[in-house]
Amino acid sequence: MIRQYDEAIQSYENKLRENRAEPFFSFKYYQWFSLLFTEYFFDFYSNHKDYLVKQLNHLKASDGDFAKVDPFTGDDLKKTGLLDGYRERENSDHALQLLASHQVL
Repeated sequence: MIRQYDEAIQSYENKLRENRAEPFFSFKYYQWFSLLFTEYFFDFYSNHKDYLVKQLNHLKASDGDFAKVDPFTGDDLKKTGLLDGYRERENSDHALQLLASHQVL
């Protein structure tokens, strides 16, 4: 699964190289990680929406900070935003936990 996501990211890099006047070298590691998570999300959003909702609710239930948040539904996924928290260890740990639980890493 991660190989497919990485191939998609590499194709984005190639398109950027072809269409830019100034040189484009490659994504930084934190940009790549954000793109990897985005590829993961869109894959599950498009192909496994019910499972994604189930896993988000499981993650929500396992963290007391989210006790007052209503359970997620499929419609809630349309309102999802990406918090690029590579500088915030806690957010990165949650993203890694979610990716690892699906054997992406």
